[in-house]
Amino acid sequence: MADDADLLRRYVEDRSEVAFAALVDRYLNQVYFAALRQVGGDAHCAEDIAQTVFTLLARKARVLAGRPTLAGWLFITTRHVASEIRRADRRRQLREQEAHTMNELLRDSVASTDWDRLRPVIDDALGELTDADREAVLLRFFHARSFAEVGTVLRVTDAAARMRVDRALDKLRGLLAKRGVTSTAAALAVVLANQAGVAAPAGLAATVTGAALTGATAAGIAAFMSMTKLQMGIAGALGLAVIAGFVLQHQANSARRDEIQALQVQNRQIERLENENQRLARDLAEVAVLREDDAELLRLRNEAAGLRQRLEAVPIKPAAPREVFVSGEVGRPARLSIPPGASMSLKDVLAQAGGLDESAKGSAIRVVRRLPDGRVKVFLIDVEKELQGEGSGPAFVLEPNDNVFVPQRLIARKETEPMPTKGAGP
Repeated sequence: MADDADLLRRYVEDRSEVAFAALVDRYLNQVYFAALRQVGGDAHCAEDIAQTVFTLLARKARVLAGRPTLAGWLFITTRHVASEIRRADRRRQLREQEAHTMNELLRDSVASTDWDRLRPVIDDALGELTDADREAVLLRFFHARSFAEVGTVLRVTDAAARMRVDRALDKLRGLLAKRGVTSTAAALAVVLANQAGVAAPAGLAATVTGAALTGATAAGIAAFMSMTKLQMGIAGALGLAVIAGFVLQHQANSARRDEIQALQVQNRQIERLENENQRLARDLAEVAVLREDDAELLRLRNEAAGLRQRLEAVPIKPAAPREVFVSGEVGRPARLSIPPGASMSLKDVLAQAGGLDESAKGSAIRVVRRLPDGRVKVFLIDVEKELQGEGSGPAFVLEPNDNVFVPQRLIARKETEPMPTKGAGP
């Protein structure tokens, strides 16, 4: 498919009506429905605006020949032409706008559609976008171009085209929200995409093409009228030749218009079918992805259920008691529990066991501990100084299952008492 710059170049250099007709067929729907929105649904006025816009395109073709796409220029020109028409007939437009507004309010109070809410404000919002964002939205939604086609026209990659369209759509949604039309980006995309399938009235393309070419020729003749008398004489002769040639060419073109119109109808039908096929392919791809996601989610759920069952089947072992055992010369030999997360020193345990007896030997307390490898280790602890507040070293910390034994002090004999001897008699 030839791009806009190539078609314009063929029209400027070869005066190819076929190239210009292709441009009209490509952008007629955008211009016509933009004009239709601008004039509040007046179909006749929208047709006049479309003719004027494409007439301006024919006149400015040489200046615009370097543009890769005409979507944005045609949109802005349509707005300007519609604005001039509204200013020229302001009173009638105001009355029609008031009647249209009342009708919209009455319809909205019952059941309005998304497009009914968008139509009065969509063009103003599009007008506030940058040229690049506006081109992206028009090509994607009003011309039903794929991201690959949008990227080709805008000379960017497919991914960059998708990002630009998404960003522009988000900006457009924000501009519409300021005008009281709130929607999600996905819903807005659906509403805009539905407009691509709406076609202008049958036969309008041929009418617009003929009127534009006639207007361009008439503008060239009018330019000659501002010359000097000598120039006017020369221009008159040339003008007559041009008019005669145009009449002959117009008569020859009339026979081909029906054929061009039939081809245009076929092209639109083929393009609609291609767009529908692309849409169905995208839908099928999305459905396949969703099915894969559902299968993965089901697999994860089954795994989670199996793990839950295995966890429930595993018996929970009670935690081993954290205890120490105190025996020997203490006030209350006992089995003492160590609170969870806490530690107990030997001094604390002796205090809970009632303290040392008078006969206890506090300088030789034994702590028997079983190590993880099965060996038994015995600690000999002197706590008399610690109990008396004289100790300076760290307190001995007990571990669960430690056995604390406090021995009895050996009482020495008095020096006056004679030591017994072996074999001595009484």
